[in-house]
Amino acid sequence: MDSTNPHRQIFPQLPPELRNLIYFYTIREDNVATNIGLPFEHKVYDSSHTTVTIMPVYRGTPHLFALAKYGFLEAQEYRLYLLSSALEFRISVIFKGNTQHFIQEHWDKKMLTHLKNLGKKYSWMKKVTRYDVQILWTPAPMPRVDTKRRVDVGKIAGRMVDVLTGGSNSEFMKKRGDVKAVLHLKDAVAVHYVFSGREMGLRQFVETTPDASHRQSRAVSIAPKKSEDAPPLPPQFKHVSQVKANAQQLLIADKGVVEWTDWTEGDLVFRKEQEMGKADAIRSGTQEERSKDRRLSMPVYLALVEECKPKTD
Repeated sequence: MDSTNPHRQIFPQLPPELRNLIYFYTIREDNVATNIGLPFEHKVYDSSHTTVTIMPVYRGTPHLFALAKYGFLEAQEYRLYLLSSALEFRISVIFKGNTQHFIQEHWDKKMLTHLKNLGKKYSWMKKVTRYDVQILWTPAPMPRVDTKRRVDVGKIAGRMVDVLTGGSNSEFMKKRGDVKAVLHLKDAVAVHYVFSGREMGLRQFVETTPDASHRQSRAVSIAPKKSEDAPPLPPQFKHVSQVKANAQQLLIADKGVVEWTDWTEGDLVFRKEQEMGKADAIRSGTQEERSKDRRLSMPVYLALVEECKPKTD
């Protein structure tokens, strides 16, 4: 049989509905996240203040894509199924600039332009309803305490999440949207703010727009202590060069496997989970969780937790 025949099938007796059901069951949470076979592996947008990396991933069976060169219809169908129903965007943001010089409106405009251009090229992006956004806050230089311009870290980070996840179809997001966002604070930054008697506006990051997505999760954590050193990489990435690790990368893709690095595995300060029709779930990091690495004093830790808590009337 001609290997380029587009009508060649693995399951010729099954109707499209049952084939889609098979594709559905290939998606499992315990599968590794991969970007094999997708229209693009990643996009990086670098500026003086931030480095934004966007990676589409799925937790399915990339082996099905290998059948495309043999002309199997299922390979094409599987790709279409993933693009319409099973993709997740992993987005990392490293804030590395001067907070006093950062202008939110300018950043929003530039990023929205990038996303708009990307969406024109890849129309399936509007169907993506699952996002995992991780922000590492490591400004340079350290914010001044005597400046008149107030900089709310939480407000900036929260707005970044809204911009980066706002390109999907709003109706799809209300029905099945799932947005997870974590703000990782460099420990020195957290201590600097608390002992300067200034708030970081973390409550503005934790609070979300109730009807923006079916499910939302916002969390604040303390990034690994030795921020000037490269954190250890996951075992499967030990061969990746230290040059990449020293660049404070949050996301690594190697041979199609996409993983968050240990920069995202700090100590939990506060988490709020929200789902339409259900009560909010709120949790703060416990002292037991922090005992593995007591790098913040209890007064600093408690001050950050209080900043995150919802206001009470």
